Amino acid sequence: MVATMALGSVLPFHIKAGLKSKRKLCSGLSQLAFLATLLVSGALLYYGPEEIRDAVITTHWVIGLAFFGLFLLHGVYAKKSLP
Repeated sequence: MVATMALGSVLPFHIKAGLKSKRKLCSGLSQLAFLATLLVSGALLYYGPEEIRDAVITTHWVIGLAFFGLFLLHGVYAKKSLP
């Protein structure tokens, strides 16, 4: 839920500015895709059928860890790219 609220607060400003400047598009759009996957898998964990629960748990963890790494790289890359 917190990630959903954070995404909603970032969408109007940070993402719009990033798309306009065309900087760090690959990592930014990748983060959006990872967040979308996390939102869907989180909903499936809560509302999905029992038969797919184990696969969804694994997927959610793997995507979550990859997202965290990508998030950190996006921040480091942002620091290095400043003049």
